[in-house]
Amino acid sequence: MENDSDLIVSKPLSDEAKRMAEKLSLEFSEALLLQAKIFARSREKVLQEDVKQAQTSIYNSKLEVKLWQEMFILFGGIFLGASISGFANELLKQPLASIPIAIYVALGFFGMILIFLGYMSMTLYDRRP
Repeated sequence: MENDSDLIVSKPLSDEAKRMAEKLSLEFSEALLLQAKIFARSREKVLQEDVKQAQTSIYNSKLEVKLWQEMFILFGGIFLGASISGFANELLKQPLASIPIAIYVALGFFGMILIFLGYMSMTLYDRRP
């Protein structure tokens, strides 16, 4: 009986998956080599350290973008949740105060915009060619 890892490794790729994997590896290798050449611009040859530095730079840039996306969604959720809670509390008070209600409505809209920007930037960043 084979290991699970042997079964996974021996699993064949469809033609579409093979083409996409080749395309993505070519795109990544082009970006990696270009970034390595940028790091080695003061030398005649690209060194191994330049390639490693380029790889780290590419990975860190993707993590940084993901962090900003998650922060937008997080703070948008906080603002939206605070606005819903505050809006409900202000509606229960008598007499109604219009300025706090307007502030909570604005806070809710700001939170929804942040959430929207976070999710839109995720989908736009993931679909880049």
